[in-house]
Amino acid sequence: MTGMDMDNDQKLWARAQNYVLSRQSADGGFCFYRVWGVEESTAPDTYYAVAVLRFWGMAIPHRAELVRWLHSLQDDQGRYSSLTNASFGVRALSLLAAAPLR
Repeated sequence: MTGMDMDNDQKLWARAQNYVLSRQSADGGFCFYRVWGVEESTAPDTYYAVAVLRFWGMAIPHRAELVRWLHSLQDDQGRYSSLTNASFGVRALSLLAAAPLR
């Protein structure tokens, strides 16, 4: 591997990291599909962002807001609106060493 290949690898690595980090929304969750000015965090996108950041050994930015957003997926009784939100929300909370509200 030449020095230029290593430089390209480092640039690619930095671009991948920056891409994932740039997908965090103001509400703390993550959204990988932004179109027409719509940016809506989703439980699956948030789980995968947290998982890849953890896999890369990176700090999770705005952790308190992120946990608050994940908790907002639950109603007052601790229920989720869908199996998708429950599955990905609980798994993301687990990766953050946080628990669901109930």
